[in-house]
Order: sequence, then C-alpha cells, then structure tokens
Amino acid sequence: RHNPRRDFLRCVLWRTRKRIGKFMLTFLYILTGLFVLLQIFDVMTTRTILHHGGSEVNPIMREIMDPAGSDWWLVKIILAGIAVGIIWWIVPVEIGVWLLLGIDLIYVWIVHNNWSIVRRRKWPLHF
Repeated sequence: RHNPRRDFLRCVLWRTRKRIGKFMLTFLYILTGLFVLLQIFDVMTTRTILHHGGSEVNPIMREIMDPAGSDWWLVKIILAGIAVGIIWWIVPVEIGVWLLLGIDLIYVWIVHNNWSIVRRRKWPLHF
C-alpha cells in the first residue's frame, strides 16, 4: 500500500544519509591533506634534530631508520602512504575518518614536540 508519510520519511532519511556520506568523504579528503602536511613537517623537523645530534625517540621508527640510513625519510613516507591507502580502500569511510583523525592528532602532537625543540634551540630547518 502507498503511504505518503512513510514515503516522505524514507526520502528524507535517504537524502540525509547521502548528505552525511558526502560530508564524511569531504572530511576524509581534508584529513588526508592534513596527514600529508604533517608527514612533511615531521620529516623536516626530525631531520633537523638528527642533523644537530639528536636521536629518534620512537623505538619503531628507530628500528626502521637504522637499516635505511640517510634515506629513512623515504621509507617513512612510503609506509605512511601505505597506511593512508589502507584507510582509503579497505576501511569504510565512517571508520576511516575516525582513524585518520586520531592519527592526525597524534602527528600534531609529534610535530609540535619536534618544532618546540627546533625553535627552542634556534636551529634552522634542515631539508
């Protein structure tokens, strides 16, 4: 049977779900762009700290950096790209947004910490 009220409600819910999906996808694009920028700033600040005699604090990154030598940053960028690829192509968008938001927040803290060390010591950035 045709029920105008139910049909209207279905239409509104479908449009709302579609709008939320577009919003989440747009947010995922923004978070991915932020992730890329944070990776660049992390590499720049970490290279500066290492250039001036500092050391990597993260034990996982340290294990990656030792065999990679001076090309550690390239390995890091490739691994970060794989992580984003997994989020984009395997994880559902709604979960991917939350994952990338959490990862971005962690990297904001990392870059802030690195930048505060570089700024406090007045080191020029080492590319």
